[in-house]
Amino acid sequence: MNGHFKKITHNSASILHYIHGNYDEAKPFELQHLLNPFLGDIDARENKDWQVKIEKAIGDFRFISGIENVWHHVLHNRGNVLLVERNFSYPDTLTTGVHDHKKDQIHQQPQFLTDSVDIIIDKVLEAGGTVKFTDETLLREYEHIALFLYY
Repeated sequence: MNGHFKKITHNSASILHYIHGNYDEAKPFELQHLLNPFLGDIDARENKDWQVKIEKAIGDFRFISGIENVWHHVLHNRGNVLLVERNFSYPDTLTTGVHDHKKDQIHQQPQFLTDSVDIIIDKVLEAGGTVKFTDETLLREYEHIALFLYY
């Protein structure tokens, strides 16, 4: 089957590895166990690609990082690609005019808190940008969140 697939595919450059065998009856955890070594390679390759893009954007003055810098540029629709660490959150203290209210709300009703990261993601998507979630190693030195600028 793999031989036939290799002959007809137009995406051979995107295929990292073939796993040989019959897995029709395999359980999801068995498939996950088979894929884990290759998924780590994909993450490492993707991180390397993003690091190259980050360095180029820094050189072109089209890259900013840190929650407050990102917030400011997103409000002005300058964001093209937003990079966010998986599981990164930041209580909504950035929205103008509600700083004191939010601090009071933290103690009174924590279930109603919003997340600034969620708001930023929404604004980037509404403006036609894209969002990419990364692992913790890529954005460690960029304060967990970064933005590629249109200009």
